[in-house]
Order: sequence, then C-alpha cells, then structure tokens
Amino acid sequence: MNTPGPEGNESVEWLNGAISKLWPQINADLFSTVVDLIEDVMQASMPPVVSQVKISGVGQGATPIRVLSVRWLNEGGGKGANERLNEQEEVGEWVSLEVAFAYRASPSGSDAASKAKNASLLICFTLGVEGVLGTPIREFLPCPYLHEFR
Repeated sequence: MNTPGPEGNESVEWLNGAISKLWPQINADLFSTVVDLIEDVMQASMPPVVSQVKISGVGQGATPIRVLSVRWLNEGGGKGANERLNEQEEVGEWVSLEVAFAYRASPSGSDAASKAKNASLLICFTLGVEGVLGTPIREFLPCPYLHEFR
C-alpha cells in the first residue's frame, strides 16, 4: 500500500501485519544489543551504592511492537543522488530512513501468567562494595508503554 499518512509518511499497516505474524517466532537474543545499551545507561546513572546492574532476562511477550511511520530522510539538502554519493567515502547505494515505533502492553491481571504476555525485563542490582561485599536484588520490571522511538 502506498497511501501517504500524516506529514507525508508512508502507511505501514502491511508491515505491522507482518510483524504481528512473525513476533512469536523472533528469538529474544535478537534484542541483546539493545539490552547492552540499556545496561550501560543504567550503570552510568546509578548511585555509588549500586556496584553492578545486569539485565538477566528479557521477555518480549505476545504483544508485538507497532511501527507508526517510516519516512525517507533527505540528507543531501538540494543535491542530487550522484553528488551525494561522490561525497561519501564508500561508493554504493544507501538510504536513510526514520522509523517511529511504539509498544503498548495488553491489559493484565495480578497473576504471573497474564503479566508474561507483555514485554518485561528482569534486572539484577548488586548493592555494596564491588569485590568485597555485595547483595544481589532481582527486580521484575514490566514494560507497559514505549512511545515513539526514532
């Protein structure tokens, strides 16, 4: 479907349909680079009493992410495609895209089985002095919303 959406973005309903069919088949290990980035950011913002932060489990749940829009980015200003390619160190074809996506968890009850249907993280904090004394604390963190990451 090639129907322009708001602000000239392309409609991505076909992509959301494909993601919803493939979501149960996607291996959670695919998200390891994102988990590493989250761990680094969390470690940098923790108080000194927390010596280590580790995401020990990722649950992607049964509800897939939704792509809100895909937009072509014009990085060369008013220049033509050949002029932009000549300015690049690597010659080849390239495309810059902006993809906005969101996640909204389905309603869940108080039991663990209904909460497992949604995305979640299992985070392990180690409190204390590194290498001497540390108390691990595990925390289950449900992810109810993720809004428009680009």
